Formats: sequence, C-alpha cells, structure tokens
Amino acid sequence: MTLRVNRQTQLHVFCEASDVASARLCLKAGEANVDYQDRLQQTPLFYACGSACIDAIILLVTHGANLDIKNMVLCDCMDQMDWIDVAYISCLSSMVARRSNSSPRYTIQAALECSARLALDLTYTLT
Repeated sequence: MTLRVNRQTQLHVFCEASDVASARLCLKAGEANVDYQDRLQQTPLFYACGSACIDAIILLVTHGANLDIKNMVLCDCMDQMDWIDVAYISCLSSMVARRSNSSPRYTIQAALECSARLALDLTYTLT
C-alpha cells in the first residue's frame, strides 16, 4: 500500500477524483483497505461522499465500508451529504447487511426504491 500526502492511499485519491474504474481495480487486486483512515482519520468513503460520487459510494459499501467511522472532528461520512443521499446510502447499507443470496443488482435496485419512498414521505411531511 502506497501512502500519499496526508497518509492517503490510492483508494482515497481515486474516490476523491470519482475515478470508480481505478478504485474498482484497486479493490479487486486486494491492494486496499476500504476502512483505512488518513491523517484526518477519514476513510475513502468520506472522499466518495464529499465528491457525491454515488458509484464510488456503492462500490465501497458493497466492499464492506464502515459507515460509522468518525473523523478527527467526530463527523461521519454522512455529515457531508444532503438528506436524500443519506437516505439512499442508509438504505443501501441496510440492504447489503441483510443480503443473503441476493445479487448486487437486486440490492442496489431495492436501495433506489427505498430512497424514492423516503423522498416521497419527506415531501408529504413538509407540505
């Protein structure tokens, strides 16, 4: 594992740049710890969330990224996202955690449906 500025791994850099193809290759090769924290105690998921790159977020979550890790100012990756993104990732995480023999495509579709329902519920609550 090669560390860059601020002790970032290549996976951190790929996620910040929304370079999902390179992040996927890095994970597939087994060269990355999905929960490695850099000098700011941020994981690659923090950078994917900060970049609002849903594909990178899905990739990291399906590879077991921990959504509960806090950085040095005690924020988690969800603190960087707006409410709809948080709903989407929470649903996705829940589906992945409960997945038994479901295909990743089914899991992601279920997460999309869940986030759409949450968005509708919030819209009705606000009006």
